[in-house]
Amino acid sequence: MLSEPSIEQLAPADYDIIRSVYAACDYSGGINDDDIGFLASLGGIPAAAVRLTNEEGVLVLRGMMVKPEYQRRGIGKQVLQTLDPHIGKNACYLVGRKHLIDFYGSIGFKKIEPSEAPDFLRDRAEHYNTNGFECILMYRRPRT
Repeated sequence: MLSEPSIEQLAPADYDIIRSVYAACDYSGGINDDDIGFLASLGGIPAAAVRLTNEEGVLVLRGMMVKPEYQRRGIGKQVLQTLDPHIGKNACYLVGRKHLIDFYGSIGFKKIEPSEAPDFLRDRAEHYNTNGFECILMYRRPRT
């Protein structure tokens, strides 16, 4: 039986741990020092990571990754719930896989049309879709 994950915001000096989760998930998006990175660990073992980044003046949720051996155990949902207050009253976008609409919807993200997204995100989603990832654009309105 797995213990509850420990979820924490890491300092940039510790982002190599997030990079190790990303490498285990074959995610090449990386993390920059000015991103806000979160790590979920089980018994001290890194299991999942996500980051919030400011791109072209908008907040973007990126790199929500759970190592394959820890998937489908609710860890991603717990990470997302932890992330929710950090998004706070900010508007936030994401490019996500189509099958995860309800997952991201659990903290208020809604599917949007490409015309409603900033150009760079529309281009990113188009690139992912061209490469077979079946992605959609999602947006969370600022909370009042």
